[in-house]
Amino acid sequence: MRKISVLLCIVVFASGCVTAPYMQHRQHRQQAKSIWPPPVRHKYYWPSWQMLSNAEEAIGVLKNLQHSFVEFAAGQPFKTFDVDKYGLRGKWEWSETTNESVYVPTYGGYWIGGQYVPYYGGTNQIRTNTSQHAGELVIPFAEVSALWIWYDPGLVQEYKWGLSVSLDNKALVGLRAPDEKTIRQLGNAIVTLCKEQGRIMSRYLFGIAVNPLTPEQSAELTLSQGTGLLVLDVYVGSPGEKAGVRFLDVILEVDGQPVKDESELNTLSLDKKSVNFKILRREKVANAAGKISLQNTEVSLSSNVDGYEQNTVIISRQAATALSGLGNRKAEVFQEASKYCEKKGKKLQVISTWETSPPYLNTNLPKAEIRFLCLDANDPQLQRTRLEKSSDMVIKREDTVKADIDVHTKDETAKSPDLYTELMKLGELRKQGILTEAEFQAQKKLLLEKQNE
Repeated sequence: MRKISVLLCIVVFASGCVTAPYMQHRQHRQQAKSIWPPPVRHKYYWPSWQMLSNAEEAIGVLKNLQHSFVEFAAGQPFKTFDVDKYGLRGKWEWSETTNESVYVPTYGGYWIGGQYVPYYGGTNQIRTNTSQHAGELVIPFAEVSALWIWYDPGLVQEYKWGLSVSLDNKALVGLRAPDEKTIRQLGNAIVTLCKEQGRIMSRYLFGIAVNPLTPEQSAELTLSQGTGLLVLDVYVGSPGEKAGVRFLDVILEVDGQPVKDESELNTLSLDKKSVNFKILRREKVANAAGKISLQNTEVSLSSNVDGYEQNTVIISRQAATALSGLGNRKAEVFQEASKYCEKKGKKLQVISTWETSPPYLNTNLPKAEIRFLCLDANDPQLQRTRLEKSSDMVIKREDTVKADIDVHTKDETAKSPDLYTELMKLGELRKQGILTEAEFQAQKKLLLEKQNE
């Protein structure tokens, strides 16, 4: 017993010596997590679409390519495929086989003298299960708001080139093909049919994806919080790439004006052929001893502004905390869009709207975005055909409602807005889906309270 006790003490002591450094190493690894995002595995390509001569040619291209591309997730060939000037519809089926280990018991026994001795046993056997699956996709051309091309070399599936199609209802349809040529043919045909439905594809003006700096990133760069935009990605072949913008650059100013969100970046670039960026760049510098360190360097770059046929304007607003509601953000962006077009003497034409979905957390704050055009009053795009979602693909003609909303400031000399008119405008926002019923009632209550003041 004495020898066993000594041995246990040695084991406990040794395990303690091993555990402490291991935990310290684990904590160090957790503390060493970088505050900077890693580079993306995939590459996005600047979408330079080529319009086809007419809708019939575009439909023919899509039908010819139906066996050359697949839906992103399923990766299965289409069993049925149909396309017309209103939309693309495809269905696919596949079988999935799985193996399952099943224990099968066996029973028996034998006699010993005059006594029966039972025997219990069993074996593991492999059971094969086959299940049938089906899927479908629908791309209504009157609801497409954007398309972009990407390439992901890390995909384990075949067909590593992709085309993402963004719809007004916030759905995203992904297509994959074996090569870039097929993907661009798909995109050219879809864009042509979308234009036939009065749609204009929106995209980043510079082909760069940005995000506000986190407090930790701002502190490391010795910038005041809320200053600058971090470049997360630069599209291949985009104006931003040609200008020399790089991954993890920080855009401080556009034409001498500071920027703190994507909306300001777009607003400062409107109606311009080119802009000048003031960029903060973290570069590796070697000292006299050969030691490498990071150094902040300010860089000035000039980039062309791509309006993509017409200037697509993007306005977005984000709440400061997760406790704020989304309704005010949606109303704000719509009011700002209306006011922006009114200053130009034009009418508002909404391309698409987008908002974050609950639950709202510190990393998912209430945010609303609107993409729109400012058009002349006689522009035919103010009246356009839309595809109504239904199982039998009914095509419905409806008039686009344009709500012109002023942002009123409190001015004792200004005339109070007519209550009936303001309520009617809120009603139009509710019809368009910009405001939910609850948000409509909240805004209505605020108007009534203001009228009684």
